[in-house]
Amino acid sequence: MLCIRRAFDQSCCHRCPAMTSSVVRSYDYDPISRQLAVEFQSGRLYVYEDVPSEVFESMKRAFSKGEFFNNHIRDQYRFVRTSDDA
Repeated sequence: MLCIRRAFDQSCCHRCPAMTSSVVRSYDYDPISRQLAVEFQSGRLYVYEDVPSEVFESMKRAFSKGEFFNNHIRDQYRFVRTSDDA
C-alpha cells in the first residue's frame, strides 16, 4: 500500500491501510509537510501539496474516495507526479 514516505523513498517500510475504490488505490497524508499522496488504480502516483488536514480527514470519512477526490482535491492543489506507471 501507498505511504507518503514511500512516494519519495522506495525503501520505506511503513504500511498504510488498504481501501476499496474504483478510482483511488490508496492514499496517505503527512501532516507536517501537508502533502497528500494518492495512488490511482492506473498505478500513477501523485503528491498534492499544501493540503489542509481537514481535507484529508474529510476524505477518510467520504464514502466514495474517487468522488471526493474529484470534487475537493483535483484542480484545487498543486501536485507532483512521482511515478511513470501506466
